[in-house]
Amino acid sequence: MKKLYSIVVAFLMFFNISLFAQDGPPWDFNGTDHGFVAQNYSNLAVGDTYLTYTIVDNDGDGNGDSANPNFKNTSANIDTSAGNYVAITMQNLTGNAKLQVITTVNGSNAFTNFDGLSSNNSDFVTHYINMSSNANWSGTVDTINFRFKQGNGVNNNVYAGDVLFDHIEIVESIPATPRVDYTFDDTSDSEGFTTANGVTMSQPVAGELHLEIANQSPYPKLEQTGLYSVDADTYKYVQVTLVNNSPKNKLTFVSPSGGNEFSTSDMTPNSAEAQTVEVDLSAFTNWNGTQANWWFQLVENPGDGAVASAGSMDIQQILFAMESINPSDAPLEGSWCEDFDGESFPVEGWATFRGENGLGEGYDWEASSTYSVSGANSAHVRYENVTGGLAEDWLVTPMFIPDASNNHISFSHRQAYGSDYGSTYAVKVSTVSQTTHADFTDIATWTEADFEPSEFTSIEFSLADYIGVPIYVAFVMTNDDGDDWYIDDVCVQAGLSTADNEILDMMVYPNPVDGNYVNILSPVQGSKEIQVFTVTGRKVMDTVINGNTLDVSSFNSGFYMLKVTINGQSKVSKLVVR
Repeated sequence: MKKLYSIVVAFLMFFNISLFAQDGPPWDFNGTDHGFVAQNYSNLAVGDTYLTYTIVDNDGDGNGDSANPNFKNTSANIDTSAGNYVAITMQNLTGNAKLQVITTVNGSNAFTNFDGLSSNNSDFVTHYINMSSNANWSGTVDTINFRFKQGNGVNNNVYAGDVLFDHIEIVESIPATPRVDYTFDDTSDSEGFTTANGVTMSQPVAGELHLEIANQSPYPKLEQTGLYSVDADTYKYVQVTLVNNSPKNKLTFVSPSGGNEFSTSDMTPNSAEAQTVEVDLSAFTNWNGTQANWWFQLVENPGDGAVASAGSMDIQQILFAMESINPSDAPLEGSWCEDFDGESFPVEGWATFRGENGLGEGYDWEASSTYSVSGANSAHVRYENVTGGLAEDWLVTPMFIPDASNNHISFSHRQAYGSDYGSTYAVKVSTVSQTTHADFTDIATWTEADFEPSEFTSIEFSLADYIGVPIYVAFVMTNDDGDDWYIDDVCVQAGLSTADNEILDMMVYPNPVDGNYVNILSPVQGSKEIQVFTVTGRKVMDTVINGNTLDVSSFNSGFYMLKVTINGQSKVSKLVVR
């Protein structure tokens, strides 16, 4: 009798422990519901390898009979120290594009909205929901509720249908797959992208994402939700090929990890032609490491701020690149002369900055409004006095000097008004940054007394120490009281080296090149010695060809320097690979 009593007590104790034990994640739903229940016109069916959650539609209109169905667990026992991401592997067979995650602690609800839900999945997809901003995500969370919504700006409706739950766990970070090229060739795969702020996404044909933009928000959004990642230390440009049938005229890349950093490029509105828009990410302070969450804003800005507007857009490719594909952003190379004759100043490729806080005291870099053109043969640059220290004004241009034949630099200037205001001049070089004063080093200095008031005087200097290295060259004037520059020419002279006895006459086409080959034609006969450099000076090709065709299929999209030598004659040309 005592033995039977002991067995009964043990059985009851085991049953009691099992009944009240809290089943924390991970949840695999293999033959169990792990304590989840369905509420508000929804139900559950347990399967061997997944759980089927059904949003009920009794009236047959395609919508759930409640706008707030719940997939809920009140004994979740979630240890939030495991990480800030809820990883949900599910097959969403509904049209819902939004998932709300609701936590409850001491009767207080906290909501996290996830707009990255893919709809009508053909297979199971894992979504990573960042809970770090959820007010209840601390310690142990016992009540968690997953609530589906129609999404894309509609929060008071839910589509009916089935969602198959395979796995839910808490993870520390998103295990994203590296990817830099998005082509949308599979109409059932949005490649990790989702939309928000009034944008509806579809894939009616292979090779593009079709976006319908409602007149709802000034900042409609296309977001990479974390399925794929990019090495932000390597890839500093992103190129988007699109057809823009909308009034949107700005494409803005919003930086990850917060910080409110963004970069914007112009795009042509209301155009049926495909265009490639490049956005420069190199100035971001938080675009580093591995990044898996970033987004675009599709903006109409007529000049006084963003406005909401409707239209459509087809995104054909999103490509991250190591170098710019835009030749206008490329450094001046080889032999050239900027004469500033009758041009608005600064000319393309040059930047203008003003250091407001005085020499060596930390610089605020801003475009000056006092640049103007004087006459047909020079640029007249007027600087006003800056109170509180020395006024320093900078003209900066990127340069690339490929070899020893192009290191003879001249700068032509004349004195202002025949008066010596005490101005000093310097040429500075940086190999790092265009806009950080401390990165520049003096290579030549003068005073205003070195120039005559009535005629232009040319001062020469050498950049031989920077051959083969992309650099920023700054022409700097410093003065207490404000002063004027009269600039005629800045030239890189093409002296002859022993390696390059003559400048080769040649033609390179197509350039830019969209395919795998580029043609190099020259009246000079002989084998062609080919060297190709990136803008960072890295040699990516050193070969000899006997014909006219060069294979560039191994090159990434971007900007290159192409040096061709035939029988001792050489020439360096820009080459753009798309």
